Amino acid sequence: MAKGDIINGLAAIAASASTSFQPAAGVEIILWYTSYGIGASAQGVKAVGLTNGTQKTGLIALEAATEHGTNGFRMGITNAIFLSWLNDATAKDFGYSGIQVK
Repeated sequence: MAKGDIINGLAAIAASASTSFQPAAGVEIILWYTSYGIGASAQGVKAVGLTNGTQKTGLIALEAATEHGTNGFRMGITNAIFLSWLNDATAKDFGYSGIQVK
């Protein structure tokens, strides 16, 4: 991957689990969209946030069935501080899209 490349990804997250997307060392990415679930399967998603591998923040609480993504937000991630999803009691698919800036 190189500066200017589009970054897209999908992940299946088990019930009551979390997962993350951590760029390689020296890489910086600006995310502009995250998505999860479809219809009723999206209910109960806990949060999209940042983590350093130990500490986690919930930047956006995603609890309503009508919320299926975070279009229009901007979040920079690096190898040290990266994207994290926290799931509820139902397995879901999650995705993200952004651009590599470094």
